[in-house]
Amino acid sequence: MRKVILLGLVLMAILPTVCRADETKLELTVANEPGQPGLRVDCPINAVCDENDYHHGYIYSDSRVMVRLSFKSEVIHDKSLEGLRKHFDYMNLEIQFPEKTGAGVTEVSWQNWQPIREIHFDSFDNDRLKWNYSGLIDHLGQSRNDGDLSCRSDDIIGECGVPGKISIPFVLHFDLSLSEEVDRTAEEALKRIHDSWKQTADDSDVRPGPRLPEGIATIEPSPEIKQRYADQVRIPNTGINRILERGKFEGVISQRGGGAYFSFTTRSNDYNQSPDLELQNGSFNSGFAGGDLGIVRMLSGMKLDQLTLSDLPSELTMEDAFDFAAYELRSRWEPPLAEAGSVYVICSVRWDESDLLAAFEVVDRDSAGATFIWRVLKQFPVPTLRTDEGRKRWESLRKNR
Repeated sequence: MRKVILLGLVLMAILPTVCRADETKLELTVANEPGQPGLRVDCPINAVCDENDYHHGYIYSDSRVMVRLSFKSEVIHDKSLEGLRKHFDYMNLEIQFPEKTGAGVTEVSWQNWQPIREIHFDSFDNDRLKWNYSGLIDHLGQSRNDGDLSCRSDDIIGECGVPGKISIPFVLHFDLSLSEEVDRTAEEALKRIHDSWKQTADDSDVRPGPRLPEGIATIEPSPEIKQRYADQVRIPNTGINRILERGKFEGVISQRGGGAYFSFTTRSNDYNQSPDLELQNGSFNSGFAGGDLGIVRMLSGMKLDQLTLSDLPSELTMEDAFDFAAYELRSRWEPPLAEAGSVYVICSVRWDESDLLAAFEVVDRDSAGATFIWRVLKQFPVPTLRTDEGRKRWESLRKNR
């Protein structure tokens, strides 16, 4: 069992991350012991992650660090150092600060705002991947359970930034095994939540907390619905998922945002995992985070399995994300109601991350949320604001909106 070393002292023998820190620098060695889980396939519940996907992700987490690596799906058949370097897309990081919790603060962490696209893998021997990454922590987020209404982020109560100036340089040394075993952490977490609801309902001495309506146990589609639409989601870049109403289930659903978001790239309901779609006040929305852009429209008389790009309005099929941004910033579109049997199209631009066009059909609607089948129609080149030209075009659009 590895030990965590902080300022040279052994604090505990249960964390798989070795840490050396002082007032100005944090240094972590992130490694898994032989036989223990390392980087595993990050495959959303109900999804099939294979070479037919646009991307192939791996995830590792312990009590101190979470790292997610995303590659082009070609990496599945090109698992070598050069292949990993060639097909690498981006990395997401989260660093926890458990020593800063307490007094109503349940979590303090840092996460990168934008996908990290520039890393260098040093070696890949015996299925172990090694690389280093350094950066600067200039913000920290916190989760609170003390009812402090001043702590909110995008109207999510209990999520906010840690006040004060923060400047912590850090260095991470990664040494992790890499396998095609699917990570089941999210699935197991949902099962624990479901079991806790059942326990709460069965225990009359326990005061019930917020729970999903009777018969709606998780954000997973029901087995009956999954079976009914199984044939329609067998082809690549399709799926069946569920989304919950925003503001109802924070603290009940493990993902940030209470299951009110969905990403067509990561296929996650977590607000932190590149969300494209939101369900709020009974309507679908997009383009809700920072400078991200998006439009959702209901398509009357359309069928999802027969939909083609030629059926869509030209303003939603623009190749250039800045042209779409110019249209989106000028338009005053109304979020469409989420209605069973209706088909929708979504154009979502997440700068330096993704630009996609997708369609989806609501196949079941209830008081908690909606179940929908979906199909990615097209992925455009990833737009960037990291170049001088990109920043100038974006600032010009914002000034002239």
